[in-house]
This record gives sequence, C-alpha cells and structure tokens, in this order.
Amino acid sequence: MSAIVVGAALVLTSVHFGMIHFYQGVSGMVTTGLVGFIYDAAYLVFRRNLWVTVVAHALTHVVSFTLLYLGAV
Repeated sequence: MSAIVVGAALVLTSVHFGMIHFYQGVSGMVTTGLVGFIYDAAYLVFRRNLWVTVVAHALTHVVSFTLLYLGAV
C-alpha cells in the first residue's frame, strides 16, 4: 500500500474513533482520537504486532486508575 493510503486510513479511523466517543464531550473526542492515532501508528511501526497496542492500552488504564485512586486527577 502506498504511504498516502496508509496515512489517510490512519486519519480516518482516528477521527471515527474519536467521534464515537461524543458522549465524553469535545475534549474527550479529541483525546480519544489522538490516542487512537498513536495506537494505530504504533501498530504499523511495530510491523502489525497487536500486542504492542494491547499492552499500551492496558498501561494507559493502569496509570489512569492509579492516578484516580491517589486523587491526583
């Protein structure tokens, strides 16, 4: 696939992923879309290794819940 097609797919899927999180408000949609873009890019950079994104997603939740528990957020 050409780089243009891959880039367009990254952007379109990230925008869509952000939009389906509309219930989180504009900041939630933007944040989720950006995180989705980062996960998608990592998936491609690491030669379509899904475990990289699975571990990154899990670590995101661990850090988020830890910060909530500690009252830092």
